[in-house]
Amino acid sequence: MIILDQVTARFGSFTLQAVTLHVRPGQYCVLLGPPGSGKTSLIELISGLRALGGGQIALEGRSVNGVDPADRHVGYVPQDYALFPTLNVFGNIAFGLRVRRMAAGEVNRRVDQVAARLGISALLGRSCGGLSGGERQRVALARALVLEPKVLLLDEPVAALDELTRQQICLELRTLHDSLVMTTIHVSHNFEETRSVADVIGVLRDGRLVQWGTAEEVFRSPASAFVARFVRAGNVLRGMVERAADGGASRVDLAGQQFEMPQGLPAGPACLLLRPQDASLAAGSDEVPPGRAGLSGTVLAIQENGGLQATVRVKVGDHVISVAVLQPDDLPPAYRPGQPVTVVFDAARLRPLADDAPDR
Repeated sequence: MIILDQVTARFGSFTLQAVTLHVRPGQYCVLLGPPGSGKTSLIELISGLRALGGGQIALEGRSVNGVDPADRHVGYVPQDYALFPTLNVFGNIAFGLRVRRMAAGEVNRRVDQVAARLGISALLGRSCGGLSGGERQRVALARALVLEPKVLLLDEPVAALDELTRQQICLELRTLHDSLVMTTIHVSHNFEETRSVADVIGVLRDGRLVQWGTAEEVFRSPASAFVARFVRAGNVLRGMVERAADGGASRVDLAGQQFEMPQGLPAGPACLLLRPQDASLAAGSDEVPPGRAGLSGTVLAIQENGGLQATVRVKVGDHVISVAVLQPDDLPPAYRPGQPVTVVFDAARLRPLADDAPDR
């Protein structure tokens, strides 16, 4: 449905760098990345609002390079919603239909239909100035959907909403996507929001697509330290491989402490992913169980996650390592802030990462 092939563009000092991705018909794709990574620029190129520098953009198997935005059959909801203050809700939703000189009866039918689907029929006669954030978002979405687009582009659609409304709108967006059998691209910088709606994810950084895959693939197998940190996949640890034998174990030095990894790694700096759920705690005086590795540190804080889960943050040299624990109310005094502990883990479960992000 959507194919980008080696797409490049320059906007001032910023450059999109040879982005290639394929979104299949009916998929819900999220472009994820920090502010300034190129997410909005990319969907503006797809919609035709920005000029393409190089490469190809195809929709439904048809190149749209140079095609007018109105002829791309794309619905676009900008981050600020861009509602017309001089028009009421009905006028905003009907705007695109009237530009296309559609008959008044068909305009009324389509507006009533989309308003009913989004639960905003009671708002049609109201001014946009007094709408809540969630209502404004629904009106902007209705204005895009009333044109019956094949592709829906959403630029940070829930960024300005409170947490409860954000969760509700995300559920509505996914439900709407499925019921209308659309292909959707949704821009976000929030991984939890992304996981709630996405079939596939493209992670952008500095104008480059640095990873593409399902939400589970991106979270379980981050391509680099940057992606691992951004999606909060776990603890990114940097150490030094002191010994690497072909096909043998590697000794890793981290914060002046050593442990063995069964896989052979190249000698030199190493970047490793340790998931909080793959680690446990031992009191400072306890021995590390056979077959496990350990790093000594000091408890910094205990963060309650609700229910029966918590995260214990342990300082090990310059690292702060998060460890997931169950039943936090039962944590012994030895695991309280300021106490020495050992972070215990199976070194075979550590995942090597490309080291492309500075510590922070």
